[in-house]
Amino acid sequence: MAEAIFHIGMGKTGTSSIQAALLGNSAALEAARTRYMGMWMEHLDPAFGGFAGFLKFRDQPQENFAPQAERLARMMEEAGRDGGPQRFIFSNEAYLPLLGTFRPFFAALAELVDLRIVAYARPAGSWLPSACAQWALLHKTNAGPIETLGEAGTRLMVQYEPIPQWHDMFGDRMVLRLFHQGIDILEDFSTVIGVPLGSDGFQRQARLPISDQILRAAINNQMQPPCLPDLAERVYLPQPRGGLTGSVSGKFRHLFDNSQLRPVIDAHAPMLREIEAKTGIDLISEPIAPTPAYDAGLVADELIGSLLDITARQALQLRRSEKRIGELETRLEALEKRLSGG
Repeated sequence: MAEAIFHIGMGKTGTSSIQAALLGNSAALEAARTRYMGMWMEHLDPAFGGFAGFLKFRDQPQENFAPQAERLARMMEEAGRDGGPQRFIFSNEAYLPLLGTFRPFFAALAELVDLRIVAYARPAGSWLPSACAQWALLHKTNAGPIETLGEAGTRLMVQYEPIPQWHDMFGDRMVLRLFHQGIDILEDFSTVIGVPLGSDGFQRQARLPISDQILRAAINNQMQPPCLPDLAERVYLPQPRGGLTGSVSGKFRHLFDNSQLRPVIDAHAPMLREIEAKTGIDLISEPIAPTPAYDAGLVADELIGSLLDITARQALQLRRSEKRIGELETRLEALEKRLSGG
């Protein structure tokens, strides 16, 4: 019987590093009769490839899921013949909150293959600062101005809620691992799948400097979602409004005062304790990560350096735009003269 491993996140627990390592270690996987199937379900239908395809896979009629699980199981069985892969790995954190949608698919698949669900959970005290920086600041997902840490944390804590549901459905087939400070995520995931992946060159999404995050927050504060992380590179910094205060120190407190997160964690303690009771994984006892040190001189130095670069780039863009507008105006005047018979 083929083995299928679905790695479903959580987000901000090294998922991108795991996916990069799986892509970059095809030889080691092949030697272990293991195949990485990627993030999407283009194996079932090319239309299911990429993020847009995943949405099509998600939004199809529920009665389609069981036949597709059967087809996927047959594909894995056929691929494993004559010394082919026996273990197939899928990795996509988008599955985690969507068990209600995909329940028929996974229920059918579990009857046909040796199915394992692998997830990593990070203690709330260290996960929330990282999650808030990602989904409330760099990639703003809420409407309106930039949220305080407390507001963003309250909104994002729901990402823990599906974990007990997966555990209730799959029991021992659902493997929850603790993502903690200092963990070598690739070494740990290698232990889970039984294939050494190695850790050189696969770390992803290093945290940006505080000054860079403040600049991006000032831009995203003006915009409606989705504000993708590359927005800051493509737009001019507008005048501040709402949400963030004008001072750099005020912006720092708004974005990085981790003491705002204690009430958030306390309010969700029953959910975290339920996870601990079901899985033995403690996600609440670890202290909240300390608020980063605020070095006004260092932050000001980094901000001024970044603003100089932005100003220089904007000046060049304006010069090119003025030249182009002048050329267009000259052509328009010539066209108007010809049309008027002048």
